[in-house]
Amino acid sequence: MDSSANTHTQKPEDDVTFSALKAALTRYLSHHAAQAQCVSELAKTEAQLSLRAVVTIIALIVVMAVSATFIWFSALAAIGYGIFSLWHSLLLSVTVVIALQILFIWWLAMQLVDAIAHIGFSKTLHVLTSKHSKEKDDAE
Repeated sequence: MDSSANTHTQKPEDDVTFSALKAALTRYLSHHAAQAQCVSELAKTEAQLSLRAVVTIIALIVVMAVSATFIWFSALAAIGYGIFSLWHSLLLSVTVVIALQILFIWWLAMQLVDAIAHIGFSKTLHVLTSKHSKEKDDAE
C-alpha cells in the first residue's frame, strides 16, 4: 500500500518540469502570435502597395491613351499621306498605317504586362513558405 501511495503523490521535480513546459508553451504561443501579427501587417502593406500600383496603372493607361491618340493619328496621317504621295497607292498607304498601328498596340500591351507584374503578394507568400519550412525543420 505504501508503493501505491507514492505513485499518486506528486514529486517537487514534477512541478518544476510541468512549470517549465507550461512556460515554454506560453513563450511559443506568444512568439507564434507575434509572427502572425507581423505576417498580417506585411500582407496589409503589400495590399496597399498593390492597390496603389493598380491605380497608377489605370491612370497611366488613361493618360497614355488620351495624349498618344492625337499624336499617333497625326503621325499615321502624315505617313499615309507621304506614302500615297510617293507611290500613289492607297492600298500600300493603308497597309503601312495598319502595320504601324498593330506594332504600337503590341508595344502598349508589353508595357501593360510589365506594369502588371508588380502587383501581388510575393513577399508575403515567401515569408509564409519560409516560416512553414522552418517550422517543419524544427519539428523534425
